[in-house]
Amino acid sequence: MLVLQKSRGGDWRESFLFAALLWGTLLAAITEFLNLFRDLYFWSLLVVWGIIFILLLIPAFRNLRKNYLPQELPFFTVSRFELSLLVYLFLIVIFIGIIAWVAPPNTWDSMTYHMGRVIHWIQNRSVAFYPTNILRQLSQNPWSEFTILHFQILSGGDHFANFVQWFSMVGSILGVSLLAKELKASVRGQVFASIVCATIPMGILQGSSTQTDYVVSFWLVCFTYFAMLLRRKYILVNALGMGLALGLAILTKATAYIFAFPILAWLFLSSINLRNLKKLVFISLAFLVAFVLNLGHYSRNYDLFKNPLGPGQKVANYGYANEIFSLSSVTSNVVRNIGLHFGTPFGRLNGAMDNAIYWFHKIIGISPNDIRTTWAATEFHIPSLSLDEDYAGNPIHLFLILTSLILYFFQQPREKDIGIYALLMLLSFLLFCVYLKWQPWNSRLQLPLFVLFGPFIGLIFSRIKIERMANFCIGLLIILALPWVFFNTSRPIIGMNNIFTTSRNQLYFSKRPTLADTYFKSAQIISDNHCSNVGLVMGEDDWEYPLWVLLQERIGKAVNFEHVDITNISKKVYSGTNPLVENICSVFSVNADPPETLMIGSIKYLRDWSSGPYNVYIRVLSP
Repeated sequence: MLVLQKSRGGDWRESFLFAALLWGTLLAAITEFLNLFRDLYFWSLLVVWGIIFILLLIPAFRNLRKNYLPQELPFFTVSRFELSLLVYLFLIVIFIGIIAWVAPPNTWDSMTYHMGRVIHWIQNRSVAFYPTNILRQLSQNPWSEFTILHFQILSGGDHFANFVQWFSMVGSILGVSLLAKELKASVRGQVFASIVCATIPMGILQGSSTQTDYVVSFWLVCFTYFAMLLRRKYILVNALGMGLALGLAILTKATAYIFAFPILAWLFLSSINLRNLKKLVFISLAFLVAFVLNLGHYSRNYDLFKNPLGPGQKVANYGYANEIFSLSSVTSNVVRNIGLHFGTPFGRLNGAMDNAIYWFHKIIGISPNDIRTTWAATEFHIPSLSLDEDYAGNPIHLFLILTSLILYFFQQPREKDIGIYALLMLLSFLLFCVYLKWQPWNSRLQLPLFVLFGPFIGLIFSRIKIERMANFCIGLLIILALPWVFFNTSRPIIGMNNIFTTSRNQLYFSKRPTLADTYFKSAQIISDNHCSNVGLVMGEDDWEYPLWVLLQERIGKAVNFEHVDITNISKKVYSGTNPLVENICSVFSVNADPPETLMIGSIKYLRDWSSGPYNVYIRVLSP
C-alpha cells in the first residue's frame, strides 16, 4: 500500500485495493506452487508466509522512518451527519464481523462443496482433483476456498472461514466510495455510496458466510476502478491492477465473466475508435494476466472435463445457460429477476404481484416456468420478504437504483461518464438475464450489481438540492438494514436460537436443524468403532462437512474422507495421497433404499445403523 501511494501520490483507498489484489494473487500463486509438490500443509505455509512477512517488514520500516502515512483522511472533511453515518456503518460492519467469528460456516453450499473441498485439499495436501460424488467440489472456481484453506491449515479450525466474505464486504465498502470519487462525487457522495453498499440486505447476510458472491463483488469493484483509471491514463500499474482484479474475480466465481464483459467491451471499442495502440497493448496485458491467474484451474478442468470452464452443468438436465434466446425469453428473465426483489411481508400483496407477472407472461407468449429458461424443478413466485442469504431480495436498493436513473435523466447538464457507468451496469444485468436461467436464488448472484450501483446512487443522491430529503433517505437505509443484521436466519444475534446461546456444532445445521441428531449419531457410531478413514456414498447436494467436523472432535486426530461408489466422470481420477479404498473402515451412505450390505471393491460392509436415507456401514472383518 505504502509503495503504491508513494509512487503515485494516490488515495489511500486505492493503495488498499492494489495491496488486496497483490495479496490475493500471491495467495493463489503460493497455493498453485505448493500444489505442484503436494506440499500444502502447516509448516510449508507457515514458512512461506513467514518469509513474505519478513521481506515486507523491511520496506514498511523504511517508510515509517520517513513518517510516510496516508495524507488524505476523509474523516476530517465530513459534516456531522456524514460522520454519524460512518459511525453507524462501522458498527454494522463490527456486528457482522462478530457474527462471522462466533458462528461456524453453515450455508447449504458450504456444507456440500465450499468447505467440503477444503477438507479434501487438507487431507490430500493438494488442490488436485479427486474422485467425488459432488462434482462442484472440483469444477467450481476456487479462490475463496484457497483462502479458507490457508486460514484453516494455519489456525487449525474454521473460525476464520467466514472472514473471507467479511473482508470482501469491507473492501467493497471502501472500493465503492473510491469509484464514486472517480465519478466526481464529493466526499458526501462517497460516504453515501459506502452506506448504500453496507446496507444491501443480501450483502449483510453474506458478509458473515462462506458464500462467494461478496468476494467476487470486491474483485469486480477493483476491476471496474482500475479499468476506469486505465481509460483515463495508460500506465502499467492501471493495466496490472485491472488484469489482477479480473483474474481474481474469474478465479472466484464464473458470474465474473458476465459482469465484467460490458466494461471490457467498452474499453476495447473505445481504444479502437481512438486507434490507440498503447491502450490495446495494455488491455491485452490485462487479459494475459487474468488468464495466467486462472491457468491452474483451467488446466485441471480441461484434463477431467475437456472444458476449461468445467462440465457446464451441475448434474444431468440441470444446465445453467438459457436454451433459447428471443425477445420474449429475455423479457421474461428481466421481469422475473427484478421480481425477486419485490418480496414484502404481506402475502396478499405478493400474490397480486405474482398474478400480474403471470398475466404479463401470457401477453408476451412465454411461460414464466418455461424449462428452457428456468432452473429445473423450480417455479417462479414473488418471494416473501426473506432474511435468508440464499433468497433475500433488495427491494429498497432496487427502488434507489430506479430513482437514481430517473433523477439522472432529468439532471441538467447530464455528465457523460456517469451515464456511461450506469449504462454499463444495466448492460451487465441484461447480459445476466440473456445468458443465465432464472433461479429462485438469483438475487444472491446479483449482489455484485447492487454493490457496483452504490457509487451511482451515492453520487446522484448527494446532488439532490433538498439536502434533508437526501439525508433522510440515506439515513433510513441504516434503520431498515437492522433486521438483516440481527435476525439472519442462519446466524441470528437475537432470538431463542441465536449464535451466542446455541452450540457451535448445532449451528452447523441451522439450515437443516432436523439433520443434526442424525449426523451426531452417525459420528458417534463411527468414532465408537475407532474409524478415521471413512467412505462416503452421497448425492450431488448432500452434506459432507459437518460429519467431518463432528468426527474430528470425537476422534481427536485427522479424519480422512474418500468418496466411493462414484458414477460420475471423476471416478477416473486417482490421487495417491487419498486413503486407499482398502483402508476404509466405515461408510456413511445417503440412500433412501439402502441395502443391508455394501461391497466397496472386494471389501464387504454391513449396515450398522439407519435413520431415513442416512446409513452407517461398518467393515466386516475377514474370519
